[in-house]
Amino acid sequence: EDKRQSSDFSSISSGTVSPVDVLETNELEKQDFSESLDRHIPEQRVFMVKQSDLKKHLTLTEVEGKPSVSGWTGQPQSVCLFHKEDQVLAINDLHTSSVEEFDMFVSKSLKNEVKVTILRHRGRQPLHWPNCPCSD
Repeated sequence: EDKRQSSDFSSISSGTVSPVDVLETNELEKQDFSESLDRHIPEQRVFMVKQSDLKKHLTLTEVEGKPSVSGWTGQPQSVCLFHKEDQVLAINDLHTSSVEEFDMFVSKSLKNEVKVTILRHRGRQPLHWPNCPCSD
């Protein structure tokens, strides 16, 4: 048994597999895994949008029972605000659970600008003109 253990150790220390290589490989795998997770973790975003722009330019559909962005034809300065399938979480901090609630909250807002809270899944396509790159 002692001979087998020492031969196993000698094969490791002989350069076949170095403990440093194992550690470096594990660290790279952890980094790749966490980067992969980061790409799939949705992020919450909040921005102010003119009430009239929301009414005129935003198209929502319900995806899995939640209001989600399907179209945005906003002004040149706001073309990159929304991405396809952004989930609308709230309007002026009022949680929305349907397109009808979204419409009601926007129409009842007394301010010119509305606070929109969305949930964005990374990797979704921005809704802008093809020749207009997003800074996002």
